[in-house]
This record gives sequence, C-alpha cells and structure tokens, in this order.
Amino acid sequence: MKVRNNKTQIRIVNDIARKLHCTLNKNFIESISPYKTYLSWAKAYVTEQLFSNNAKKSEVYIYEDNGIVKKMNIIQVDYPNILSYLKDNIKFNQLPDIYEIPEEIEKLTDLEQLNICTLGVKFTNKIWNLENLISLNICCFTSNKITGGPQKLHKLKNFSLVNANNIEGIYRLKALEKLDLYSDLDINAILFHFKEMPNLVELHLADSISKQLSSNIYELKNLQCLDLENSTIEKIEPDIGKLKELRYLYLKGTRISTLPEEVINCKKLKEISFPDSMESLPVGIGQLKELSELNLENTKIEFLPISIGCLQDIIRLKVPPTLNSLPDSIGYLQKIKKLDLKNTKIDEVPETIGDLYQLEKIQFPFGLKFLPKSIKNLKKIKSLDLSYINLDFIPFAIGDMTGLQHLKLPIGLLTLPNNIGELRQLKYLDASLTNLEKLPDSIGNLIRLHQLTLPSSIQCLPDSFGNLCNITKLELEKPRKWWGLWRK
Repeated sequence: MKVRNNKTQIRIVNDIARKLHCTLNKNFIESISPYKTYLSWAKAYVTEQLFSNNAKKSEVYIYEDNGIVKKMNIIQVDYPNILSYLKDNIKFNQLPDIYEIPEEIEKLTDLEQLNICTLGVKFTNKIWNLENLISLNICCFTSNKITGGPQKLHKLKNFSLVNANNIEGIYRLKALEKLDLYSDLDINAILFHFKEMPNLVELHLADSISKQLSSNIYELKNLQCLDLENSTIEKIEPDIGKLKELRYLYLKGTRISTLPEEVINCKKLKEISFPDSMESLPVGIGQLKELSELNLENTKIEFLPISIGCLQDIIRLKVPPTLNSLPDSIGYLQKIKKLDLKNTKIDEVPETIGDLYQLEKIQFPFGLKFLPKSIKNLKKIKSLDLSYINLDFIPFAIGDMTGLQHLKLPIGLLTLPNNIGELRQLKYLDASLTNLEKLPDSIGNLIRLHQLTLPSSIQCLPDSFGNLCNITKLELEKPRKWWGLWRK
C-alpha cells in the first residue's frame, strides 16, 4: 500500500511562497465576508495595507489539518513605487508583471478554498487542475489576462474572477452558487449558456461593458442576487419578472432610466440600489412589500407613485432633489424614523405626514408655503430646524410637539403662538432670523431653556421672562438697545 507523506503539501506551499517572494503565515484570515464582491474586498485590502502604515504585505496564509492544506490565501501588494501608481489613479491592471504564480500549485490536490489577491503577478492556468476546489477567488491586477477555463472544477460553488479574458466553460460548473466576474469584455459572450446553471444564487457582473443583459440571465430561476453596478447596462427587460427568488438588485452606476412594471413580480425583493439616471419608479412598486429601504437620493425622479404607501416595512426613505411632491399615501410608512425633504422642489407637505408617528427627525423643504397642522402628532422629534424657510407664521399645533428640545424658527416669522410655552422640554430656541417684535407671556413656562437667541426686531419682553432662570447663554444682535426693554 502506498502511504502519502502529508508534509509534502506544506513543502509545496513553502516553495510557492519563496518563488513569490512571500512569507508563510499559518494564521488563515477570513476577511472577505463583509464585502459584497471579491473585487471590492481586494481593492479595500490593497488600499488599506498601502495607505494605513505604508507596510508591505506579501504573505501566503494557509489553513492546514495534519499537514493537509485545504485553505490558502495569496496576498501580495509589495510593489516598488506602488503608492505613486495608486495616487496617480493608474488602473490596477496596467501594472507591469513582476512575479508568476508557480505551476507547482496544481500539486495541492486537497485544496478546497483558494483566494489570490495580487498586484502585477502572472497567472498560471494550472489552477484549473485543482479539482477539489469549492471556493476560488482570483483578483490579479495585471496586464497578463487570465485565460483557460475551470471546466474540471465540478465541486466549485463560489467563483470570483477579476481581469478575465475569455473564460471558457463556466456554464459547465453545475454546482456553482455564486459567480463574481469583473471584465472589460462583453459579458454576454461568457453568459451564453447560463440558463444551464440551475444552482446559481448570486451573480455579480459589476463594471461589464454590455448595454443589454443576455436573455439567459432571466432563466436563472433560483437567482437571489443580481449585481450590475457600474456596468454600461441601459435597459432591464420585462423578463426580469421571471426571477421569482430575486432578493437583491444592484443597479447603481448603470445607465438605466426606468424599470419595467414586471419587476413587481419579484415579490421577494428586499433591496434595490437605483442609478442616478433613474427617472421614474414602477407604478406598482408598492407590491414589493419585502423592501426595507428606498434610496432615491441621487436619482432624477420627480414623483412617487401612490402605491408607495403599501411599503409599510420601509425603515429608510431617501428622496432626490428633483422631487416635486409627496403622495398622501406617505402617511402609511409608519416605520420611518428620518425624512429629509430639505433640497427637494416640494412646496406643500400633505397632512398625512403627521401619521409618521415614529419620526425622530424631519427636514422640511426650502420652498415650503406652510407647516401642516398634523405636526402636532410628531411627538418623538427632538430637534426641528426651520431657519432656512420663509414663513410668516407657524401653526398653533407646534405647541403639541412636546418632545422638542431644539427649535430654530423660520426666516421672517412675525408672531409666535401663545402655546409655545407648552414645549416644556425645550432647551435651545433660536429666533435670530425672525421679525418678532414681542414674545408671548407663555415664554416664561420654558423653564428648561438654556440658550436663547433673539432678533433685533424685539421691542419688549414679557414679565414672565424672569422665570427663565436656567438660561446660560442669551444672544442679542444689538445688546445696547436692550437697556430698559424689560421695564417696557
């Protein structure tokens, strides 16, 4: 009987490290998981190592069991003058070659996980002979294109590949569950047979140059994550509605302006990242009830569909500056805690805004004509800044916002409602931009007030002003004018 010497694999790894001018480290690191794609991890890792302490990082990390190597990381970022390359925004794949992964790597026949993150290292096709690999992540920033194909890797479930040239036979990897491709090629040429991959759950095609997705993508019935960020994709076909298991759809950085109405058939969608070019939302987006966040911050959207009120599990809503109005149905989004309308084109906020009982912070739009009376229901708001809005008056209802601790009053405000004294938690009151000539008697009830800023237009102070014994800072625009005001 032939007995294998398990120490042979360790010797092979040592030889690989020596030829790559790396050191061997047996403490295998699991640092990839927080990142969405292997490429994002690789770039973050390289940047951190080079800019944090200028340390050179060139190591082979291994995990071995009784001499059998099953996991391996090749991390190499020590390149002469690499800092100047990065600072000059030179692309990673323009770096010249300095090392070559030794062909001996194919002898590590027990290897199940291999992660390669290198700068300027030549790739070897011998890696395609590691038939026991379950996870393979390759990020070789080099002008040497990666060629060949992983047809023999029948056990492979996780495959990430950067700088691919023409990877053949990916569709033959029937066990594949996650695929991350980064290439400057037309990705559809690689994805021609993708409908034959029944187990694919995640597909990351960031930065691809295809304008339109291959129709085969929409045949991946088990797909849960489709990542097209920063690609040149211009259109999503109605067939996307076939992806019934889709949970995550990443479109940021694409050229897509609209989504087909059929996307509402993807009932399990939890997250969508929208591109800046997005001009409208599907009318029936409210049927995507699993969505927990809607970030439209940099889009060109002008109106929100009425059905948005059906997204009652939304926790975060970010709206774009192009937004012209809010639908009344906004009041059904009762889990939202923060709403920023400041830079929008909205001039009227619906009364249903008061139904957002969980709101802790709200910024009203610049062009607001009046405050809705329903603000009295927003009891959890502690800070309210109206100092950038032109308003002659504020509603009596503001006295019911009993949670307020900080209040900045609008530009040009002429009068304060007498029930302002009901805001007994108020600690900071800024009226510096108003045109107030007097303060209501109830101002004396604000006994927790620490800081008060008043405008030069004030003509007299009420007797109750003396009750404000906790004020530590009183700001007056023209202090000399104030001598004797109290007696007036």
